[in-house]
Amino acid sequence: MASAESPSTATPAPKSAASALTLYIWPPYESALSIDPSCVAALLYLQAVFPGHFAVVHSNDPDASPSGQLPYLTHGLRRVASFESIVKYVSRLEGVRQLDTSLSVAEKAQATARIAHVEAELGDFVAHVYYALSTNWTERIHPMLVSLLPVPQRYFLPKRIRESYRPRLEAVELWSAEGVADEEEEEKIRFAFRRATRKTKKQAEEKKKRHLFARDKVLEKARAFFDIYTKLLGDNTYFYSSEIPTTLDIVLAAHIHLLQQPLPDSLLRDLLAESYPQLLEHAHEVYEYAFNPALPTPPTTPHRLSFSLSFILPSPPAFWGFWSTDNTEETDTSDGAKEVKAVRRRFTTYRWGFFAAVLAAFGAYLAFSDTARQLLILSDESQRLSLLNPRVSRKGAIEADQQEGAEGDEVEDGEEYEEEDE
Repeated sequence: MASAESPSTATPAPKSAASALTLYIWPPYESALSIDPSCVAALLYLQAVFPGHFAVVHSNDPDASPSGQLPYLTHGLRRVASFESIVKYVSRLEGVRQLDTSLSVAEKAQATARIAHVEAELGDFVAHVYYALSTNWTERIHPMLVSLLPVPQRYFLPKRIRESYRPRLEAVELWSAEGVADEEEEEKIRFAFRRATRKTKKQAEEKKKRHLFARDKVLEKARAFFDIYTKLLGDNTYFYSSEIPTTLDIVLAAHIHLLQQPLPDSLLRDLLAESYPQLLEHAHEVYEYAFNPALPTPPTTPHRLSFSLSFILPSPPAFWGFWSTDNTEETDTSDGAKEVKAVRRRFTTYRWGFFAAVLAAFGAYLAFSDTARQLLILSDESQRLSLLNPRVSRKGAIEADQQEGAEGDEVEDGEEYEEEDE
C-alpha cells in the first residue's frame, strides 16, 4: 500500500468516545461486510478513524433506528442516524483521526459534492443489481434477507425493502418492470395450480431483445460513471493524492465492495473486472487500510433470530423523558431535519395512541364481559318464559272454565232440592 503513514500508527481511542460508541448495521453475508452500502461505509469509516475502539451490533431491526433505516450510531444517550450524520458527529469527538485534513477548502467542497454523487448514482447501480434484477432477487437476495430476519419480519420486510427502492429506480430507468411482472405472474401460476401461457416464438424473441437492450442501457450508464472516477483517481492510491483514504474513498469503496460480490447475474461485476480494475484495486486498498491485521478489530454482537414483541411494538416515545432519543439535531439543525423529526414524532404519537386504544378496548371488554354474560342469560330466560306464557294462560283458562261449570251445576242442583222441599 502506497501510504506514507502506516495504519499501525493510528490514533488511540479518543477520550470522549472510549468504548461507548456502538454502530448498528445490517448483518454481513458471505464475504460482504454488510448488505447495505451505507452500513459498509460507516463500518470502514469508524475502523479507519479509531480502529477497534467501538462496538458493532449486527441488527436486523431497522425500525429501531431513529430514521427507520440502518446504519445508526449510539454514544451514551445519543443516537445518530445516516452515514452523513455519523461522520459529522464522530469528526467532532476529541482525539479522532480526521481523514480530510489534507484537503483544501475547495477540495473539501468538491469531495462533499462527489460523495453525494456516488451515493446517488452508484447507489442506484447497487440497488439495481440487488433488488431490480429478478435472477439476483429470487435466487440470492430474497433468501438471504429471509435467513437474516426473525419471525414475523421475514414474511413482510424483504418485500417492503424492495418496494422502497422501486420509485428511486423507476425515476432513473433502472427498475426491471418486465422482470418483476414475470415474477408476479409465476407466483400467481404457482399458487393457482395452472399452467403458464405459452408464448409464441415471435413474442419470445421480442422479449429477449428488450432484455438485451435494457442491459446495454445499464452498462452504458455504468461506464459513464466509472470513467469519471477512474480518471479522477489516475495512478494514485487514493483520491486527491492523499496519503490516507478520504471520506470519498471510503464511500466509493463501500459501493464497489458490494458490486464485486458473487451473484447469479454478474452484470456490473464483470464490467468492473474487465474494464475498471483500478477501481477494484482502490476498494481493496481502502479495505486493507481499515482492517489491517496489525490493528484491533471492534467487538461484534451477532444479530438475533428469536421472536420478540420489540419487533412489532414501537419504541416508547421520546417526549416521555425516560427513553434515549435521536440526537441528530445536535449535528443537523436545518429546517428540513426539524420538519422530518416533527413528522416522525407525530407518527410515533399516533402509533402509540393506536396501541393505547386497543389496550383500553381490551380492558373494557374484560371489565364488562361478566355483566354482558349475565345480561345475555337474563335475556335468554325472559325469551324462554315468553314462549311458555301462552301455554300457561290457556291451561289456566281451561281450568277456570271447568271450575265455573262445576259451580253452576252445584247451584242448579241446590235449586232443584229447594223446589222438591216446597
